[in-house]
Amino acid sequence: MFNDKESKTVSISTCTKHGFVTTEAITLQGPVLCIGGQVFLWDIFKESGAVQQALKKDATASTPGRSIFEIMDESAAREIFKVFELMNPRPEILVIGTGKSFAPLSPAVRSVIRGWGLQVDMMSTANAAATYNMLAEEGRDVAAALLPLEPSTVQTIQNKQQ
Repeated sequence: MFNDKESKTVSISTCTKHGFVTTEAITLQGPVLCIGGQVFLWDIFKESGAVQQALKKDATASTPGRSIFEIMDESAAREIFKVFELMNPRPEILVIGTGKSFAPLSPAVRSVIRGWGLQVDMMSTANAAATYNMLAEEGRDVAAALLPLEPSTVQTIQNKQQ
C-alpha cells in the first residue's frame, strides 16, 4: 500500500497523458485501481491474458478513441475485474474511466460487474477520477478502474516525496 495512514484516503490529484499523480505525490504510469482509499497499478495488459486475446480478435481496437472496454468479452472482464469478485465487502459503486473520452462498456463487462452486485458508472478518465475523489471524500464505498488518457502498457511508480 502507498499510504501508511489507514484513515486517510489517497486520491487522484492529476490525470497525465500516460498515468496519474496521487495526493501523496506518487506518479503512476499505466492503468490504476482505486480501492479502499488506496491506489494500485492495474496490470490489464498481460501478454498472455484475456485482454490481449480480445485485442487480437478485434482488429478495430486500434481505432483512435476506442476503449478496450468496448471490445472486451466476458472472459477478459472476469480476468481484469476479478479483484471485485474476491472482495468482501464489495464497493457499492465502481467508477470506470475509459480514457480521454467517454466510451461505452460492452454488454459482457456490464453483465460481469453487475453480476457481482456493483453499480457501474463509466465516463472519461478525468471525470471518473473526479467522481471517485468526490464519492470517497463523502465516505461512500466506491472504487475506480482508470485507464490513462492515452493508451499505455508501461507501468512505473515514482515517489516525489523521497
